[in-house]
Amino acid sequence: MKKCITCEKQIEDEKIIAKHDVNFCCEDCLKQYEEKLKELDGVVDWDDCC
Repeated sequence: MKKCITCEKQIEDEKIIAKHDVNFCCEDCLKQYEEKLKELDGVVDWDDCC
């Protein structure tokens, strides 16, 4: 079993939604994560972060 990156709930392997190299338990958690990425996109310079 793995954890959802958004809510940290344990996920059964067959129910995992894998996207952005992380795991989600449901579409709502995926949507929340993508909204946070959009917020960060306006703040972080991804081309000069590392």
